[in-house]
Amino acid sequence: LTLKEIYFTYQNSLKGKLSSYRFSYSDFDENYNHPYSLQSCDRWGNYKPNDPDFPNDDFPYSEQDREKADRYAASWSLTKIELPSGGKIEVKYEADDYAFVQDKRAMQMMEVSAIGLDDAHLNSTQLYKDGRANNFIKVKLPVPVEDKAEFINKYLRDNLNDKMLTSIYFRFLVDVIGRKAGDIDTETENEFVSGYAEITGECDVVGPKIDGKYTEAYIRLKEVSMEGGKDKDEANPIARTAWQMLRLNFSKALHPGSGRSSPDDRSIKSKIKQLAQGIVGLFSEIKQTRNGVNHFMCANNYGQTAVLNGKSKIRLYSPNYSKIGGGSRVRHILVNDEWKSMADKDGTDNATNASYGQEYSYTKVLEGSKTQTNPEG
Repeated sequence: LTLKEIYFTYQNSLKGKLSSYRFSYSDFDENYNHPYSLQSCDRWGNYKPNDPDFPNDDFPYSEQDREKADRYAASWSLTKIELPSGGKIEVKYEADDYAFVQDKRAMQMMEVSAIGLDDAHLNSTQLYKDGRANNFIKVKLPVPVEDKAEFINKYLRDNLNDKMLTSIYFRFLVDVIGRKAGDIDTETENEFVSGYAEITGECDVVGPKIDGKYTEAYIRLKEVSMEGGKDKDEANPIARTAWQMLRLNFSKALHPGSGRSSPDDRSIKSKIKQLAQGIVGLFSEIKQTRNGVNHFMCANNYGQTAVLNGKSKIRLYSPNYSKIGGGSRVRHILVNDEWKSMADKDGTDNATNASYGQEYSYTKVLEGSKTQTNPEG
């Protein structure tokens, strides 16, 4: 329901109907009052258009572009009250933001633009190659920095306790079966793989500069044991997480011929094909038993390639202590008496409108810092 008008009556008199309060919601502007869509919301439940290329089911993160976020925050909200006097009250909104989650700095997901074996070869999409882990991750910075020190302070260090990040959350879209689908549906080869990876502390900004600042930087992930335990062979932690997903959810890719044949296909040719796949699968299992499953998957390029182009992300500190998300809030309330329209109907008077109101600020200066933040969210 939407309240559109209120007026007051006294006994049998309906004169109050001529001087009502009328309410507008985003001025019924299609840029603000969007048609309802079940998928058009972020994980907070706030409006966010559903992009077919980056559907909210897979990318539920809050919009971090301030202009867009403020516009979305005003959706379906009360924006104007027309008064019986002829004046009006206007309300402007902005998106909530926050700097901390309890005593921890707020963090946000950032796009990975490339992967590499070292800082000189950050141009790949492969998590490993020829058995060697590509643990250098290049990330796009939402707020450009001047140098390595600024990158560390903005993205990797909690300035309240002077502690550095030691691990990061990742969510990568990975080709988990490496196009060795066997008898499984190849349309399911790209799957989101998420988890935590430790970082070494090795990092730096990456050129070229744009307007005098760096827009990308790299961090190095710490290698993990290929099979776990005392295994000395090392692997990329994202790739090993993909292998774990493969073992749990795509076992048919590791065991060709283990799937049931179609009840509609009982031909001799089909049965021979399934038998051949089963024999191949038997030899595959022997290799896995001898060398270890992860070694087998690494040698056969399972979980090797990540899909970038905005589909793979890592989580670092929000650089300006202003992580957008949580809802909407009032930015300012403005009262306009519309005196000119009442006193200067013939255009001969010099009457002017008077506007006054209240503007709200939700930030404060951190103790011992010049950083403006919204600590409570």
